[in-house]
Amino acid sequence: GERLDATQYLRWVAANTLLRNGDYIDEVFFYGTLEKGGGSKQEPRLHMMGWDYDTVLKPCHPVPIRYRLKRVDDSLIYCGESKLDHFMHSDARLRGVYKRALTCMMQHEVTQQAWDAAVDAATRELQAYLTDRAVATVTWEG
Repeated sequence: GERLDATQYLRWVAANTLLRNGDYIDEVFFYGTLEKGGGSKQEPRLHMMGWDYDTVLKPCHPVPIRYRLKRVDDSLIYCGESKLDHFMHSDARLRGVYKRALTCMMQHEVTQQAWDAAVDAATRELQAYLTDRAVATVTWEG
C-alpha cells in the first residue's frame, strides 16, 4: 500500500506554492499511524502537518544546506528543494496528480472569497485578545 499520504503532501506543496512561501521544506512535521491493511494486517502510514510558519511569505532559502538539493526548475513548484519535490517534478504520474491538486486549489479553495474569509476570521479571533487589557499586558511584558 501507499506509505506516505501523497495527496496530503502534494496539497501542502501546492498551498505553499500559491502562497509563495519559500520557507517550507523544514516547516513540516511527519508522523506515523498504523492503519488497517489487507486482511487483519496493520500497515504504517505517514501523514504530515505544517509546522512553525513563523516565516511564511518569505523568499526561497538563499543557500542550500545539507538536507536541501538544488532547486527544481519548475514554475509550478515554488522553491522545490526536497527529494520529494524532485521526485514529484520528474515522475509524470505524480506530477499529473500534483497539477490536478494545484488546479483544484486555485479554482475552488484558494479563492479571493476564501482568503477574505480567513483574514476576517483571524482578525475576529485576534481582536478578542488585543482588546483584553490583561492579555495585552502579559503579551507585551512577558
